[in-house]
Amino acid sequence: MSTLSAASKPLNTRQMTNNLLPYFRVFFTTLLVFGFAISFAQPTDIKEDALESHTSFPEPDCYEDPCPCDGGITVLKLYYFGEDNVDIEVYGNNGLTNLITSFVGVNKGDLIVIDGTGLPAGKLYSNTYLRVTNGLGETCVTKIFSRCPTNSWPGALEDLKIVGKDFADFTVYAITDEGNNVECTVDDIDQDWHVGGNIVGPTNNTLGTRNNENVTLITNDTPRGVITTAGNFGINTQTPSSRLHVDGDVIVEETLDVNGIARMNSGDGSTSPADGALVVTGGTGISENLNVGNDASVGNDANVGNDLSVTQNAGIGNDLDVGNNAFVGNLLSVFGDARVLSPTSSTSPLTGALTVFGGVGIGENLEVAGNGNVEGDFSVGSSPATQITMSAGFTGNAISSEGGDLFLNTVSSNLLINTQAGNGKVAIGTVNIPNAVMGTDVSGYKLFVQGGILTEEVRVRTDWADYVFADDYQLRSLAEVKSFIEQNGHLPGTPSAQEIQDKGLELASTATLQQEKIEELFLYVISLDEKIKALEAENAELKALLEQK
Repeated sequence: MSTLSAASKPLNTRQMTNNLLPYFRVFFTTLLVFGFAISFAQPTDIKEDALESHTSFPEPDCYEDPCPCDGGITVLKLYYFGEDNVDIEVYGNNGLTNLITSFVGVNKGDLIVIDGTGLPAGKLYSNTYLRVTNGLGETCVTKIFSRCPTNSWPGALEDLKIVGKDFADFTVYAITDEGNNVECTVDDIDQDWHVGGNIVGPTNNTLGTRNNENVTLITNDTPRGVITTAGNFGINTQTPSSRLHVDGDVIVEETLDVNGIARMNSGDGSTSPADGALVVTGGTGISENLNVGNDASVGNDANVGNDLSVTQNAGIGNDLDVGNNAFVGNLLSVFGDARVLSPTSSTSPLTGALTVFGGVGIGENLEVAGNGNVEGDFSVGSSPATQITMSAGFTGNAISSEGGDLFLNTVSSNLLINTQAGNGKVAIGTVNIPNAVMGTDVSGYKLFVQGGILTEEVRVRTDWADYVFADDYQLRSLAEVKSFIEQNGHLPGTPSAQEIQDKGLELASTATLQQEKIEELFLYVISLDEKIKALEAENAELKALLEQK
């Protein structure tokens, strides 16, 4: 008979418990840690009534809350900065079953307003969940704290001050609390400037220093610009000497307007067109005066749109085109052609395009591309003609006689008055051609006469009123005409006196209308004549019957 060793003897219950106890301790410790991990990973909603208000822990007396919140948040305003054309659903729980409101077709930069006053508690829930769905059906949920600041967890006071903060693609612009019923916006709080930009309001939107220090702009750890305490802006310099000081090249893609004086200084005093103080690679247009204190060198053609004043000698290697007056203090020698191509509107010998105070001798032809103004006698041929002035003092070109009558005549051909480029309109006695007269559009008329017209005959082409004699013409009865006159004070189909005063009288249509009324009168007379003849015949029959008795 064999015996069992101590090692092989069966264990009693106490021994088994002692042996398993360390394993139970490890197991329950693991469960406890795992439970804590789950609770932190999936926090449950906190009932606001159970949270302590931050008023239980007042701030120091020197601190004033710029955005007080009491009782809960009733209205939440958010800016959205995600992709365009998305739908946003707003829920009051993390299970996304308690729908508060929704927005359709939201684009980047839109402001959405979430109003909780219609909810059972009259305010938003502790947390607000926004589910964003794009055009591909992809969704993303963002959680935003929507309760007043409390001390429910470390750092909660700062976490729950949400105005101005970013939550994924949303930035809180404003909240309205239940207790104070006051809206707090980003203007009411102090914000740090963020990389990527801030949401700001119309008042609290400054960037800079409050003390007597410059603002320096840097890139790649190198100063690139500065705004000084004096208000000067320097680019590529830290010591700007004017409101805008640029140390380097400047490219202006569009127009550069300078209301004051524009000065350009070249450090080496070069007069080269490649590296001088002012280098223009394209055309240069100067609408006012150009004053050059020293020598001016023009390598190619010079086009001057206004006056050119030369107090010393002028040497021009190529063409000089002067669009306005040219004053030369000393001798002006022209070895080639001298042409005045574009005179001003002035016809005065003192302010005209070409002013000569002495005599003018022209050995060959005088060619004037624009208008010429001669204030004395103007002669063509061997004998002087009547004084005639050709000027450009009007809106268009003009020919006027200042000393007597102006005769326009042709020997054997017609006299034609027309404008080839315009609409061929002619005005007599006025230089203004109206587009409307007394509220009537006259833009299509060709002849305008100020004053009156005296003529022996006027022939007008227009339709005539013979349609009155057609079989289907609807002639009003005299009773209808009488009723119309009593109600309107004028004949049917004719304008009233007030219409003639307001719009004037159209000769052609009025003549046709008057002919229509004349022809209608003849129809009325013919009808009356037929009735009179019938009555006369009837009277004759009655008279004969009476005589027989």
